[in-house]
Amino acid sequence: MRVALCALPDVKQATLVCLKTLPKPNKPPPPEVIRAPIWTTWARYKQNVDQAKTLTFAKEILDNKLPASVMEIDDKWQSGYGELDFDLGKFPDPAGMVDELHRLGFKVTLWVMPFVEERTAAYKEGAELGYFVQSKHAPPRLKPGFFKWWNTPPVVALDVTNPAAVDWFVNRLKVRISGAQIPASLFYL
Repeated sequence: MRVALCALPDVKQATLVCLKTLPKPNKPPPPEVIRAPIWTTWARYKQNVDQAKTLTFAKEILDNKLPASVMEIDDKWQSGYGELDFDLGKFPDPAGMVDELHRLGFKVTLWVMPFVEERTAAYKEGAELGYFVQSKHAPPRLKPGFFKWWNTPPVVALDVTNPAAVDWFVNRLKVRISGAQIPASLFYL
């Protein structure tokens, strides 16, 4: 891991120095991300989100004469944290839902975090490959490496200092984009 410490007079100067270390994007973000709201299912439904509620939310936005911009499908859309597959009980036709949101004028994003819960196939695969943060110590009633966050259940974090782990995570996203689970049109960045 590489760590840099810099002391500058204000947050703006520190931010500019840090940004110089990152690669420049090859294209600007979609204008909707800057000019209009990012509508998130979390604001309305928290973890109690599903396909019908997502489509209802989009239609209510339009019915209230608000702009169709970006619809972020937030927490609990997955079958388990880290699986990167829609929970088909809650989202029986993800591709159809995304097509409908696009027809209504929305871009669509999914909330994805580099955390994995133990009961998932993603955890089993990643753990066998050594792709999660390791720890010799565990918080009370948790396995080493797992932690409690604002949400439940406890999760383990992807070891982002391991290039193979990052490649594994990104490749899993790409497979789902190219597969039937998550339509490629969903991803616009």
